[in-house]
Amino acid sequence: MSIRIEVKRSAFFKELQEEKQMQFFDQKEKKFLPCIDNIYYTVNLEDDYNGNNKLKEFLSKLELLKTASVGMREPQQYELYDLHCEVKSYDIYTFCLSKPDLYDIFITKYLPNQTTPRAVVQIRAFGLWTQGDEKLIEESYKDIAQIFGDYGCKISHCRENRIDYCYHTNAIQNLTKISTDEYLSKHMHTTMQRIYEISSITSDSKGTSKSKEYISLGNLKSNNVAIRIYNKAKEVIDVGKKGFFFDIWYNEGLINYYDKYCLEYAYTGKSYDLIDKAKLEFYLLHGTDEELKDDFKKALKSNKTTYADINAIAKAMPALTTVINIEYMTKRKFYYYSDAWIDEYLTTDTKRFVPSALERLYKITDNRSVFLKYLTSTTLSFKKDDKYLPWWERLRNTKLKGLNLNLKLVREYSHDLDEQQAKKRLINALGTVALYSDKIYTTFEADASDVLAHVNDNDKMLTDWYVTKKVKKQERIKNRKIKRAETLENVSTRDNDSVS
Repeated sequence: MSIRIEVKRSAFFKELQEEKQMQFFDQKEKKFLPCIDNIYYTVNLEDDYNGNNKLKEFLSKLELLKTASVGMREPQQYELYDLHCEVKSYDIYTFCLSKPDLYDIFITKYLPNQTTPRAVVQIRAFGLWTQGDEKLIEESYKDIAQIFGDYGCKISHCRENRIDYCYHTNAIQNLTKISTDEYLSKHMHTTMQRIYEISSITSDSKGTSKSKEYISLGNLKSNNVAIRIYNKAKEVIDVGKKGFFFDIWYNEGLINYYDKYCLEYAYTGKSYDLIDKAKLEFYLLHGTDEELKDDFKKALKSNKTTYADINAIAKAMPALTTVINIEYMTKRKFYYYSDAWIDEYLTTDTKRFVPSALERLYKITDNRSVFLKYLTSTTLSFKKDDKYLPWWERLRNTKLKGLNLNLKLVREYSHDLDEQQAKKRLINALGTVALYSDKIYTTFEADASDVLAHVNDNDKMLTDWYVTKKVKKQERIKNRKIKRAETLENVSTRDNDSVS
């Protein structure tokens, strides 16, 4: 464990007792967390054809469920399965049966040709990070095999459609530094022919500065490989999804306690710009300089304080740990060129039973190290004098055995964080409604009561919409919502060293 040198140089760090220094800023150095972040696989049925008589009843049922989902503004449960019909589509696959947060099963009623798959399954990041690809592939396959089996259809084979391999890391604290023209010219080796970059611009009294936030190599719409390197924490906060990563990063040592507090604060406000405000709030909780606290309080309370002002003041606090995502997005065509080799030489884990239809997909995921070795050496790598740079060598040597997570704790954390985000949105909305009525100095309780009374008297349509909205949201959060009492009964010690 270690503390970053730039943190040690900060005034806030120096004013803390040694115990607090370790509590707030201790973390692992140059850490990499590997995972499969997304899996799409296709499903073909035996003797399937356009207008398949066996599927007429099934497709009609999906049509009715989708229509009901649109009309009632809520997902409709599919029979006795723990799946719901959602108003989603994927290319020609216009029906979607979803297990929220875990996977979506997209189904088409029309087959353009005999080789077109009847379904595409997307396994989502939350399930892959918390439960692993093996379990989610198995569960999603069981669902879809049983669904089609109910109508006398058997799955003939499944094929990989897209697999995203990612590395979350704190080894890169300055994305701009490793993406200058000079650095890339000296060290980057790649088969990609295009690079796209996005930078942010900040201006203050000292001038204007530019910092890199996103790099993309290749074409994201291609059928082969594309690569993305970007600030993952910023994406999570600005999109307002996947807050569960903060808990994983903290427990695996990528970030420290101070980082986690600031990231959570910004996430609930769904704006990365709130990071600087979070730093000031952290000091108010743990700082010892009363004069500095007064300055921070005045800045936070003043309605004349801008984001630029907060940013300038927050420079007195330590910078946050940057978590970068290095992601290889592999498509069907990438594996197509290795079809014979995959089928003939690769094997699956012999400790488990693998349905024949899934054998190829498991051959790829069980042997991901083989594909990653190629991707991180040939598709994109960073070298000096024909030797990998130390940080890239560390990425290549990261063990791929996965994370040892307590699923219930991660779900509980994710649920609580999203609940705080929803509460903050509610408070902001109430304040906005009150201001429209010129109520500036009224309390939260008074504004809430006034809004409720006004809606009850004048807006029955809104109250009806509120009920359907709640039902729809319930399906989206139930896979995360775990009763706290149940969680505490099943708490087990986490192994923070599960990934090197």
